[in-house]
Formats: sequence, structure tokens, C-alpha cells
Amino acid sequence: MYARLMGSLAFVGFGGCMPVLAKESAQTEYYTITTRYSTVFEGGESSGSSSGGSAYREEVRTDAEGCRIRTFDIDDADGPKRPLAEWQMPIVLRECPGAATVLSNRDEMLARRDAFLAAMNVTAEVCGSHYFTWNVFRIECDPDEAVARLTDFDLGSVRLEDGAEYALPDTGMRVPLRRQADGLAGELVFSGSAELDPDYLRTEAAETIMVVAEISGEKVTEDEAAAQIAGRQYSGKSAITFVAQPEAGRITATLTGEVREIGETGAIETRKAEVVTMRQRVEAASGSDPLQSSSD
Repeated sequence: MYARLMGSLAFVGFGGCMPVLAKESAQTEYYTITTRYSTVFEGGESSGSSSGGSAYREEVRTDAEGCRIRTFDIDDADGPKRPLAEWQMPIVLRECPGAATVLSNRDEMLARRDAFLAAMNVTAEVCGSHYFTWNVFRIECDPDEAVARLTDFDLGSVRLEDGAEYALPDTGMRVPLRRQADGLAGELVFSGSAELDPDYLRTEAAETIMVVAEISGEKVTEDEAAAQIAGRQYSGKSAITFVAQPEAGRITATLTGEVREIGETGAIETRKAEVVTMRQRVEAASGSDPLQSSSD
């Protein structure tokens, strides 16, 4: 679960225009999207932790036909040069009433992807495989997969209403959101949680074993991976909390999770993760980068 969750952080954009946060307008609106994450592992005599973050930006405008054009890009304030591995960005989506969302810059994304593969001196045959640097990465090649990961975390698809269902990322589960006692003045708070399916966690653990074997140059089948963990027990929980501040044009989402694994000898391993993402409307100041952060 958490390997995929951390790997998806590059796309935890929480984009979209929530009805409570932004009004439809012919004018262009700008947002910054910041994410920070932390993980903790404890088991036996070993333990570890990791943390990090990312920054993105979003531009939303309405065209002459009433369709929203949304552009997502990395925050490259340090300069225009960026790693070729970031070929997925920018992503430009066109959303028209009553029609499916269209990826407007597919050809540009494919050209960037091909440049990335060429720089690695590999072909498309490596797509979907994994490699290790300071972390484990999956070589992605499909623009539609990049869009799917972006929209999986898109607040534009979330209804902040009491009882509305929300799909917890990387859990395979949907939970009802419940409105909580409001926080500070002007804040709307909604949350949801669920116990995780042990079979789902077992499948995730088996997939992790296969990925580790692949990186090590070995081959482990699904049956072999399942056999390695047959005697282990899994349990876990995940929760999401949304805090919307309509007047400030801000929404914050906090995703937490915990997975507990009990080995055949009774040894216990625990993994915890937290991802906090904030989407903040910013002003387009004359003569400056309209996508730089500002505070209310």
C-alpha cells in the first residue's frame, strides 16, 4: 500500500475546483499545490523513517465554449531545466459539461516520454519495470496512467457533503465522509476512515516481494510470493480528513494509514504513513510569476 502511495506523491495534486472553494469564471485562476509526507517503520530490533515533499501548480481557465482548461505542472522556480524523468508534466486537461475529460497535450507528453527513454538508452520494452536509486521507481510510459494518478487524488471529484462516498487512495475501499465539528472560523471539516481488507494487504505484500526480486535481477512468481507470506497475518486502517477554507481559497487533505504484520514467529512489524496536501488559490500579480505561493 505505502510503496504505491509514496510513488504516487508526484501526482497528489488535489486539483480541481471544489464548488465550495472556487466559482466558475471566465478569468484564469491559479493555485499552488504542496505536499509533505512521512513514514515510520518499526519491527523487531530495526526501525526507520522517511519524509519529503513536493510542490506543484495549477492554472484553471474557461474557454469560449464554457469548457475548463486545467494545466498542472511542477513548481520549477529554480529554473526551466528539469529532469527528463518528469516527462509527465505539464498535463493539460479539457473538461466540458456532459463530456469526458480530454487530455489536450498527449502528443507533447509522448514526445517528452520518448526523449526520456532515449536519454536512458532504452526502448519502450522497459515500460512498467522497476529500478532503484535512492528509492524504488516504476518506469512509466503511458500518459493516460499519469492522468489517472492525477485524477485519483483530484478534489474536483470529491463531494464534501455528509454521507458522500470517498475512495481512499491505494486501499481499494470507499468510505462515507462525515462532517465534523467545524474547526477555526470559516473552516469546514469532513473525515472518513476504514479498516483495511487483510486480503488486499496480503496481495500488496506479495507484489512488493516481486518488485524487490525484480530489482535484484531475480524472478519470483505470484504463487511463490504468496507462499512466502502464507503464515503472516495482516491488518490495517486508513483515514482521510478534509479541511476547507472557502474564503481563503484553501483546502487541506490529510491522509493517514497504518499496516500491522504479524510473522509466523509472532514478530510484529508496523508501518505508518501520513500525507498532507494543501491546495491554495494565489493571485496573478502583475509583473511576477502568477503561480508563486502567497499567503492570505
